[in-house]
Amino acid sequence: MVKQKKFQFITLMLTLLISTVEAKSFKGLVKQKLFSSQGRSLCDGDLYQAKGQISNLMNSVAQDVKKVPNDRWTLSKDMRWSNGYVSTKTYRGGDEIFSKMADLIRNAEHEVLVQTFIFDIFSKGAKMLFKAISDLEEKRKKMGAKKPVVVRFIFDIIGSAKGANFFELMIGGRGGGRKGGSLSDGELKGRELGNYQLDFPRKLDPKYVRLEFKGHRHGEMLAVSHSKTAIIDRKVSVVTGANIVGYHHAKEVGTGKDDELMVDHGFLVYGPIALSMADEFYNLWHKNAGTKAGFSSQYNGNVDSDKAYPYDKKPFVNLKGFPKVYGVDTTSWVKSPYMGVVGKQTGSMHRLAGRLNSWVNKLKWRAKVLSMQGENPQNAAFLGIFKHAKSHININTPSLNSWGFMHGILEALSRGVDVNIVVSKNYQDYNGPIQEAGKNSQAVKSLLKERKKLIKQFGGDESKVGALTVKWFVTRGGQISGHRKGTRVEKRIVVNEKFWNHNHTKFLVADNQVVIVGSANLDEQSWYNSREVNVILDSHRAASKLCKRVFKNDFDRAMAYGSKKWPGEKCWTNKQCDTGRCMNKVGRSWKCIFKDGKGLKGGYCEKNKQCKSNICNAKTAQCS
Repeated sequence: MVKQKKFQFITLMLTLLISTVEAKSFKGLVKQKLFSSQGRSLCDGDLYQAKGQISNLMNSVAQDVKKVPNDRWTLSKDMRWSNGYVSTKTYRGGDEIFSKMADLIRNAEHEVLVQTFIFDIFSKGAKMLFKAISDLEEKRKKMGAKKPVVVRFIFDIIGSAKGANFFELMIGGRGGGRKGGSLSDGELKGRELGNYQLDFPRKLDPKYVRLEFKGHRHGEMLAVSHSKTAIIDRKVSVVTGANIVGYHHAKEVGTGKDDELMVDHGFLVYGPIALSMADEFYNLWHKNAGTKAGFSSQYNGNVDSDKAYPYDKKPFVNLKGFPKVYGVDTTSWVKSPYMGVVGKQTGSMHRLAGRLNSWVNKLKWRAKVLSMQGENPQNAAFLGIFKHAKSHININTPSLNSWGFMHGILEALSRGVDVNIVVSKNYQDYNGPIQEAGKNSQAVKSLLKERKKLIKQFGGDESKVGALTVKWFVTRGGQISGHRKGTRVEKRIVVNEKFWNHNHTKFLVADNQVVIVGSANLDEQSWYNSREVNVILDSHRAASKLCKRVFKNDFDRAMAYGSKKWPGEKCWTNKQCDTGRCMNKVGRSWKCIFKDGKGLKGGYCEKNKQCKSNICNAKTAQCS
């Protein structure tokens, strides 16, 4: 406690010192306001000294995960645990993520496997991948290849006219949905599609690229395939939370007020772990029609699926020595002695019992953690981290509304483990009424309330309970998350809502040693309903570097929970706003704004006179 007070005093003095320098832009103001968190050590310190061996933390978590019954895994028993490399170079935003994915596809020699949740065939990401596949065909043709590269692509069918999947109805209103049958009507009418049912730039020769498409729809009401990976030649895999959709490609600086933006990251893993990822892919690819798990609809390609080149569970080449991957700096690769694929199948009736138990035992969270341990590999991995970490856990997530994850956080806090979270403030607020813990803001309040109860259980000694620090995500452009309700589309039951400046990254690092990256959000959908895929890895060197590049940068820039509202946020009174001004008159926007003549470059504005420059960009709603 003495050290903590000393640290707080030092950071306070530094903050006062830097605050004497006037910021010239809103982005600069963000850095100035948040300087007190810059010196905080979140990613350093080797607690386990594993030295290339499996750490005690990873070993304990793995033992918990191995208790999960076989029928709840998404890959074969002999593929679940392996080793390999992870690149400490990260890819931020859709342009970087899908550009790297496209580069790897262009250099494929045997097989490309892509799975995604939302697939917008008109998005920039889709065009980048389709161009890469087309380039691959040209390359194979020029080299006179005797065998084609097999490209298998599976996506979740959302907005389908078939069935009554809840997500199909909900997301259908956002983008118009997916119609049953061919997509050659409407916007695609008149294009030369050949026998493709998806918008592909041109017809390919199956002698060089064997392209197979499937659209998967699960048989359960709330079930979707939320996984997003790309595996090339069973040797390197891209793991990401990014969908193939436009909002991941919006820029973090200067985004227009009508543009959606969700910031995501992509990660690369190499070696035997990529073969495990391929095995996970084929688990979904081979789902049979009429089963409880749903079915895969044939969306064609240039050949029918599954007619040739069956999956044999073998690597194409023996991977020896240091990884050589196209376009990736070899110095960025770090070997992990133990890695695993910890995903989950879609939910079942067991989910309903679990949720009921969650509400009944809401305050008895210890019993809840024990009862849900081993439910599926993903949840067991997260709970294992919360149960066995001994110092601190850092998390990036767009959402926080499942008591399953939240019970795990409380378990860690009860053992004195600090938990730091970067979460989007208004992410999917429309889901609040149907989520276990409501909106993100409501869930954070609940966690802080439960932490106070923990302190009472320890006789009021706060030092025995871990610190819980929650911050709202702020973009590199200095903008906090927000949203706007839309209108109903084609009389569908769901509104078309816009989201701005949100975090969409799913990342966890514990004790600077164990990392989980993948598709899972800390929400009820990922805990119970969706099919997910995540990679867990063990390496202090990799964990420390990834922590700094993914978590710490966003954490230092983020807005502390409980802070006053920033320009552009909804308000009711002037006191709520950091600027001291709320547009709260009749007919106004009821948002925080800068006082006249005080608006900095990049700050939210509605009129020219609010800006120092006297220029308010109407398109971006920012001072120029």
